[in-house]
Amino acid sequence: MDIRQMKYFIAVVEERSFTKAAEKLFIAQPPLSRAIQNLEEELEVSLLLRNPRSIELTEAGRYFYENAKKIVHSEVHLKKMTQQIGGAHHTLRIGYIGSAIYSELAECIKSYRLQYPQIAIHVEAMNTLTQIEALKSGKIDIGIGRLKTLDLEIERIILKEERLYVAFYKEHPLLQEKNNQVLVLEDIVNEPLILFPDTAQPNFLSNILEIFSTKMITPSNLFEPVRDVQSALGLVMSGLGISIVSEGLVNIYSKDLIFIPLNEACAVTPIILSHRKNESYTLVENFIILSKQIFGVH
Repeated sequence: MDIRQMKYFIAVVEERSFTKAAEKLFIAQPPLSRAIQNLEEELEVSLLLRNPRSIELTEAGRYFYENAKKIVHSEVHLKKMTQQIGGAHHTLRIGYIGSAIYSELAECIKSYRLQYPQIAIHVEAMNTLTQIEALKSGKIDIGIGRLKTLDLEIERIILKEERLYVAFYKEHPLLQEKNNQVLVLEDIVNEPLILFPDTAQPNFLSNILEIFSTKMITPSNLFEPVRDVQSALGLVMSGLGISIVSEGLVNIYSKDLIFIPLNEACAVTPIILSHRKNESYTLVENFIILSKQIFGVH
């Protein structure tokens, strides 16, 4: 039994046809059929029920299919990572959540480039859930996100807990009432609230709603979620409502909007560095060490 046979079997199962699987694999059908037959003979079990119009998996076939996929995926990942660690590709690939670039992350990337000029850095904006899948598939080496996800293959390091701020247009009546001081969630629970993003949850929006839930209150005047922070703050500038953002964005928009911090222990959003667990990779280790220094993680 070898990887080639596993790939053949997976193709047959997913195409539900020897003919279509052979076309997908760019081989003739007879060798494909013989390979599957040899596999069954070696295992001494039937993996497929062959019907005139389709094929079905036996119970043993289902077990073999699920585990063969894991082995094939591991083989591809092993090859890719061995090439990278062996120097075939001197590139550090980072996936990051858009708002994190306004934090110390920008300084981390700049410092890494200066300290390791021989290493190319490829950065790509992607949400945290996409980062996790990209890490597991080997597409990226470092993920910078905000969600506290749990995955046994991924190691997470909290670099920072950013304070949350409420963004107001300059003529908002609540500014005079509160004299531009700190706020609590109850102060804004009935205000028109513009949140983001409008992508699949969990995301930054769900984090904000969870913070309200912690205080057992619910915003009563929520806008339909908008695409991103730029869209949200554009609507705030238009006087349509208020929004909640991380502290890294405050200086970027301070000329056009007023930002007041939320005085709640739970009103924070983390910046989390994620990487593959139990993997010794110098490019990644150097970035982690540098990031901890710049963010002040002990």
